[in-house]
Amino acid sequence: MPFDEIIGHDSSLKESIELAKESILYPSNGLPVMITGRSGVGKSYLAKKIYEEAKALGVIDKNAPFVTLNTADYANNTELLSSVLFGYKKGAFTGADHDSEGLIDKANNGYLFLDEVHRLSKSNQEKLFSLIDNHTFYPLGEVENPHVAHIRLICATT
Repeated sequence: MPFDEIIGHDSSLKESIELAKESILYPSNGLPVMITGRSGVGKSYLAKKIYEEAKALGVIDKNAPFVTLNTADYANNTELLSSVLFGYKKGAFTGADHDSEGLIDKANNGYLFLDEVHRLSKSNQEKLFSLIDNHTFYPLGEVENPHVAHIRLICATT
């Protein structure tokens, strides 16, 4: 199993691995996960192992997506981050000459890993909470037809 590949899975990290397993198996759609730690300790590695373990356990499809975004790349442009995460409709802003699918749509039925999640703006945090609560969201420029997405969310922060 993928967790068995982590050094310390049966000793120093045993409790953390058990919590990660619980997050995968929690009925009915798992639990969102927050991984904390200093830079370089393996937060991204653990996120990928959680995804692999979920596939190995048959909780998600073998072809389920694993989509990653480092939110720090967009820390100074919250609207651009919003368009990357949630997508946008044609005409939503200057230069939006076509509809664009966001990373949440791309992660549907799989995992979305948000690294440096503490860099999210309050408005983007609220949009994510809404997604977690009711599995719906609106791309930028959309006001009538919410998108439905069933994602498992992993966040990492220092």
